[in-house]
Amino acid sequence: MALAGTIWRNFDVYESKEVRDLFDVKYGKTMPKTQLTSTGVPVFGANGMIGYTDKPVMLPDYSVVITSRGSGSGDVQLMDKGVFMTNNLLTIESKHPQSNWATWQMLKQANIQGAVTGSAQPQLTIENFARVVVNIPDKDTIQKFNEVSENFEQIYWANKNEIKLLTETRDTLLRKLIG
Repeated sequence: MALAGTIWRNFDVYESKEVRDLFDVKYGKTMPKTQLTSTGVPVFGANGMIGYTDKPVMLPDYSVVITSRGSGSGDVQLMDKGVFMTNNLLTIESKHPQSNWATWQMLKQANIQGAVTGSAQPQLTIENFARVVVNIPDKDTIQKFNEVSENFEQIYWANKNEIKLLTETRDTLLRKLIG
């Protein structure tokens, strides 16, 4: 993935636009902990997965989200599968045809942290995030990026899945050793 990131960082800026011109941004939904279940659709909050719900999936696979509350405010994430997201996350949808992988890379390069406010409880509001400037490469650079990053994206998801399986195996083994 380093090569893909290097290509993205070393492009000549074609345009700089505010988030509001490039993306539709929305908050997730409120999810009281009492409504969480042990199976179903994964529910994600500011610090990752917090449980499951029987509510429908809010985001399709490979959606881009940004933490909007807490110490991780401004963190850009790419979700691997459909999830329900709490109002501690913002969902990002491009107004222009491009991959979510490219959107994720663009936003990772933007100064989102500069839009985070609050000292006791950091937060990223849609209003503040809308003014963040994103540098957009020309179409040839985006095409080159997509070609080079396709294999990296597959490796990225395979590694993420392997880490998840290894973590689950470790946790299972530890419970058996302790119990």
